[in-house]
Amino acid sequence: DLAMAIGIDPKDPYAYSARGLARGRRGDLPGELDDYRQAIEIDPRCDQAYVNRSAARLVSGDWAAAAADAAKAIDLNPRSADGYVNRANARGAQADIDGAIRDAETAIKINPTKSEAWSTRGTARAMKDDLEGAADDVAKALALDALNAAAYATRGAIRGRRGDDDGVIEDTTKAIDLDGRHAEWYANRSGALLKKGDLDRALADGGKSIDINPRLALAWFSRGLARERKGDLDGAMADWNTAIELDPRYSTAFHNRASIRFRKRDFDGAISDDTRAIEVNPRYAEAWYNRGLAWAQKREIPSAIEDYTKAISINPAYAEAYANRGGLYGYLGQNDRAIADFEKALDVAPAGWSYRRKVEEMLKAARKR
Repeated sequence: DLAMAIGIDPKDPYAYSARGLARGRRGDLPGELDDYRQAIEIDPRCDQAYVNRSAARLVSGDWAAAAADAAKAIDLNPRSADGYVNRANARGAQADIDGAIRDAETAIKINPTKSEAWSTRGTARAMKDDLEGAADDVAKALALDALNAAAYATRGAIRGRRGDDDGVIEDTTKAIDLDGRHAEWYANRSGALLKKGDLDRALADGGKSIDINPRLALAWFSRGLARERKGDLDGAMADWNTAIELDPRYSTAFHNRASIRFRKRDFDGAISDDTRAIEVNPRYAEAWYNRGLAWAQKREIPSAIEDYTKAISINPAYAEAYANRGGLYGYLGQNDRAIADFEKALDVAPAGWSYRRKVEEMLKAARKR
């Protein structure tokens, strides 16, 4: 009994650290962090307490503090594979992907049989779009430990990138069953459920993600998506407002909020939000396209054409952009350009494109002029 052990020797840092782990498994994050604090106060050189607190801070989403604790553990024990794994995860969460890979590789060199080191490198590789390398690392991690929850979560993310939404749900559910403390995993499963049309479960997962970590912008964004699909535009707007407050560079949240503002006929607001999205990500073709739609509604035709043209330069197969630009060229009396854009739209559009018949009619009318 850990409480008894602490009562017998209240100066034993390892007893506090062990009780912290137990509290964490029960979901008592404040109690867990307090136990690690006490362990460190008793013995400031207890590297395991720093490792454990780093892991708890990763769960809470306090990436900078998690990285600092992991760095302290490494300073105290340069052979701490756990310290390097935790710092790798913290660096990855802060978009330092190369640093995450370096730390994970150091952990692998220290302990090649540490499953978490392989799954952590796999996560970082997936973030760099090295899906094959990521899949290899996750397979290695699961071969070493079939109960590695993070490996399942990463494999689910890889499957999502490959369009396998059922795989996302399967693997992320396995990860959550093994360790239900990670807000990101609920948010990722929410997105896959949304694509499958399971709106109620998607909404529930978004809410659970927020409950676990209300500072995670992705959690609010995910619930906002579910709310929008259920027709709750005001709820979606409120969630995306919070996501943007937490992450002022969340380009997708700006873009999605712009879409709601457009639907509410707040064209100036839509232009403002898509402009912010473009400032963060200048190659965001959908933001350029949607801003063009808003300019067109304001009868700012040259600005609309300019934005459609930019969207096309980023995505040369953007059928809707060609079609809308063609419509504006026709409005301006530039019939040859209109015909060329309608033809291009039909050429690049996917099979079953919902606007095909309408564009064919527009092309027929343009040819008659």
